[in-house]
Amino acid sequence: ALGQSVTPRLGRGFAHREYGAFWALLKKLFMMGTLGGGIGVLVAAVAGPAILTILYRAEYAAYNVTFVWLMVGTVFANLAAFTGYGLTAARSFRTQIPLLVGESIVLSAACFILIPKFGLPGAALAYLIAKLFLTICSLLLLMRISDGSRVHESEPTVMSYEN
Repeated sequence: ALGQSVTPRLGRGFAHREYGAFWALLKKLFMMGTLGGGIGVLVAAVAGPAILTILYRAEYAAYNVTFVWLMVGTVFANLAAFTGYGLTAARSFRTQIPLLVGESIVLSAACFILIPKFGLPGAALAYLIAKLFLTICSLLLLMRISDGSRVHESEPTVMSYEN
């Protein structure tokens, strides 16, 4: 909801080539996503066993390490989501498909390697790796298209219907 609410402002900033305003708003989103995710990691690390026991059963408390790794992955999922909103605001739609395919490939490879060796914590680590990959690649793409070295995709910025 937060990303959707600021997408119009991000889009205006990008369309008017006000990249400073675009990045300032994106930075605020990143700080909120990191803060929210960081609080989740802290809560999972401190109270994870109790939370897992309350929400599920006592047997799940033994999987707190996996819970913490999933929460760390969620920090990067937040950042990846916000970079996705940035790419959408920049009207860079087609570029998101290869990014998501790449994320799926990284996730599959990481699962293939990590799950047999580490079990459930390996699955959580694979999730973290995939979200980190998506965040970094999306950020690099946003930096490339916002510095003017590549004009955003050629979809029309305004659609009008005349009688």
